[in-house]
Amino acid sequence: MKRILFCIISFVFLTNLLNAEKYYSKQKLMADIDTLYASIHEIHVNMFANISKPDFEKELDRIKLQLKDSMTKIDFYEKLAPLVERLGDGHTSLLFPYEVLKKENLRFFPLDVEINYKDSSVIVVHDYSESDNRIPSGAIITTINHKPISILVGHMFHYISGERTFFKAEELKNRFTPLLYTLYKDTIFTIQYRYKNKLLSNIQPGISYSKRYDKKTSSEQKVNNYTLFIDDNTKIATIEFNSFTNLPRFQKFIDSAFVVIKQQHVNDLIIDIRRNGGGNSRLGDEFFQYISHVPFTQFGKSIVNNSRKRVEYFKSFYSDTITDAIGLKEYNNTTLNQLRENKNRYQGNTFLLISHQTFSSAACFSWAFKYFKMGTTVGEESGGLAVCFGDMIAQVLPNTQLKFGISHKKFYQYGATDNDHTGTIPDFIVPEKNAFIFTTELIKKRKD
Repeated sequence: MKRILFCIISFVFLTNLLNAEKYYSKQKLMADIDTLYASIHEIHVNMFANISKPDFEKELDRIKLQLKDSMTKIDFYEKLAPLVERLGDGHTSLLFPYEVLKKENLRFFPLDVEINYKDSSVIVVHDYSESDNRIPSGAIITTINHKPISILVGHMFHYISGERTFFKAEELKNRFTPLLYTLYKDTIFTIQYRYKNKLLSNIQPGISYSKRYDKKTSSEQKVNNYTLFIDDNTKIATIEFNSFTNLPRFQKFIDSAFVVIKQQHVNDLIIDIRRNGGGNSRLGDEFFQYISHVPFTQFGKSIVNNSRKRVEYFKSFYSDTITDAIGLKEYNNTTLNQLRENKNRYQGNTFLLISHQTFSSAACFSWAFKYFKMGTTVGEESGGLAVCFGDMIAQVLPNTQLKFGISHKKFYQYGATDNDHTGTIPDFIVPEKNAFIFTTELIKKRKD
């Protein structure tokens, strides 16, 4: 009996220990802020492109005055993230510390939502609550705990790094629940919403992190980086390209995909990069070897900040060291990638689907695709711009262990100048969720 009691007490003690928050002294938080500023200042190719140095340092001093002893990691993130967001660079950001949310005693907003960037409206996608009175998909939330939704969204936008509002809205829909907890710590939610022209209200208790996120099906959670599908009826091939990762694996995939496309006599190909957030641009060059009929390149110019921290960072990945002199260096690319011999080069019609989520290397891919006239683009303006910062270097703050990324390059897509302030503009502008159906109908009309 004593042994059982001892085990129960030990279990309770360990549970409390695991759920316990870690607190940081003001001195350690100040040191982390100084490290953040010094790192961005050294690594970034142009830290003050979108905010002046005096304004940034004024905001930095204001945050330091708000620090106090015994702050948690999430409290520190809440103070610091908006400062990084003001740099206006989607590749330079303070990452959200999701690990602090995975505690069984915490409760979170139970709804998946979408954000309409045009009016800051919030639309319910799915209600994961355990209530019998769930909020239907498509309902438009007007207030949460009596706070107007436009105020909440406006506040949250300060925590999402990015160049364009529509890109930040796409990012926010995935971080809405964590940020709602970060900013307000609510555990019960009075939700007012509009559905079928009626204004309704519902009270939903918060749910645990595991119930909030693990309820998604495995098919929702698992997304393949690249897949090929051919419709037997229409003979339309679709390559869903979700991430520019793992070049050797992609080379095998793309070659085998075009072998099948050739064997099946496919004349219409849809490339879908609406969910692609980027990665290694060399995958784009490899893809173009199968669909381009003219020499091509993705970048016209780049400016690189070869800082000491950059040298140290790449030393940890590669045995050969960077030999360029420390400082800024500009590279102008006047040489196009020549087409190599390729018996599987595609000869049919090509369509590229893009969206506000098409970012980084995926946005570069879409720009080159359109510039070199490889096919027809459909969807929404890409989230990544024609001239942008990129090539993130990952860093970690020494005390709180908050992770952050810093751009050390400025890229100019081929043919772009500093006067180009947009992403890739599609040939046919349609809502991204309708882009695939629109394209298949377009193909059908061209055949008729």
